[in-house]
Amino acid sequence: MKLSRPALASVAAIAIAAGSLTAASVVNAEDANQLNDDTVTGTSADAPSGESGADDSAADDSDAEGEGEAPADESDAGEDASDNAAPGADTEAGETGAQRDKDSSMGDLSSVTKDLAERGKESIDPEIEDAAQEVPENDDVPAKLASMRKMTGPEDAPKKVSGNTSQAQDWYGTKGVEGWYVYSESMKRDIPVALVRATDKDGKPVADAPTLYMLNGAGGSEQSGDWISVAEAQKVYKGKGVNLVVPMEGAFSYYVDWLTDGDTLKEKSDYFKGEQKWSTFLGKELWPAVEKELGANDKRGILGFSMSGTSSLLLAEHHPELYDAVGSFSGCAATSTPLPWAFAALTVNRAANEPNYSSVTPAHIWGPMGSPYNRYNDALVNAEKLRGKALYISNGSGTASQSDMVGFRVANGQNLAQAIGGSMTTTVEGGVIEAATNSCTHDLRAKLNNENIKAHYEFRKAGTHAWAVWLDDLYRSWNTTFGPALVGDDFVEAVPDPEDGLPERATWDADSSS
Repeated sequence: MKLSRPALASVAAIAIAAGSLTAASVVNAEDANQLNDDTVTGTSADAPSGESGADDSAADDSDAEGEGEAPADESDAGEDASDNAAPGADTEAGETGAQRDKDSSMGDLSSVTKDLAERGKESIDPEIEDAAQEVPENDDVPAKLASMRKMTGPEDAPKKVSGNTSQAQDWYGTKGVEGWYVYSESMKRDIPVALVRATDKDGKPVADAPTLYMLNGAGGSEQSGDWISVAEAQKVYKGKGVNLVVPMEGAFSYYVDWLTDGDTLKEKSDYFKGEQKWSTFLGKELWPAVEKELGANDKRGILGFSMSGTSSLLLAEHHPELYDAVGSFSGCAATSTPLPWAFAALTVNRAANEPNYSSVTPAHIWGPMGSPYNRYNDALVNAEKLRGKALYISNGSGTASQSDMVGFRVANGQNLAQAIGGSMTTTVEGGVIEAATNSCTHDLRAKLNNENIKAHYEFRKAGTHAWAVWLDDLYRSWNTTFGPALVGDDFVEAVPDPEDGLPERATWDADSSS
């Protein structure tokens, strides 16, 4: 029996998270020997999971308070494997609670993933299916200096797609943030980009500085969920001697090159303005133009969260010569196996004008699940290509932290109704999603360990799929990974300035090792 579409979304999120927690407990037991590896911190698990598009707009509960929340609770460095087992373990009966969850949920899980895969098959054009049998050679396309022009005002700025579509995106006009258009030859249009120029600790411009590329999550700036307007990245990196570049288009795109043509995509979604060729744009067209404008050096980092936590890893794998440091916050490396595919389906479905899980599917991006092109765009499969880079990889556990609590929200300016609504969203929906990505992130850790590739890991004992976690990651990732890799040993540490209105980070653990 085929599930109804509303039930499909609900059961998929819950079942995938349940399956993720189940597999996490099983593999933690099998992989306990990895906990003694002194090159990493955290626990290990091995279960494919995925990425839900409910990240930035849903888990953020659509409130401005996201930019002022305290970070998620303490980082988990070197915990025992049993700490990450699913709750409710019943040792007396000789069977874990997670195993019972597995027995009761796997039928629904199998049905959901099969249904989502079948819907994708229905929408695959034969030409796309053929194209998916080939893997591109990125080096065949030389980098090209794209033309740029500065935005002239609110009327010239990019508009929202969700909400007031005549209104400029929220980030535009922010102090210290420049709005530019960079022309993409591959997509045949101007792409809006936010630039923040490097300054030193005294606020003076820094020439010949490194550049950090920051990718937004699923809804991006088109849904008012970007690194500038919510996380205030321009304040986090103020005085750190690094340029910031944030593309302000690309919602629900996974920032990869889609196999489906632009005209078809425009008919299916208001978010897609034509061709989706993000790997080409970011890896070949954007950086020569913006780095010339910024007077940057050749040191680069890239980071993303949620949906774009997949993208940052993939871009570093597709263009290994470009990036010195890579960060993935609450992301899922895998895309070509059933559970990650199912969550990708949930994500891209949010972009569809007709959100029926058939109009826009992962097959429009990669062709059939498991095809050569899909596996080429699976960052877990290609993890070996991350060798030699400074890596920061993080995830919360999915359990509620301080910033998810009603009392904390009220104490930080929300009224009771807002606090209850926000807490429900991040605790329930955000908790389910973060539990799933937690398992997926442990998959990546296991693969990197197997490849003897070092990384800095932050596996929090608490933390949902919400901005509080990712804001905390900005500080941690700079101090542990991006600062040393891009600036060197004399980098300026990132510590919130009370005058900036950013939260004090009571759970900061400066001694967390890699």
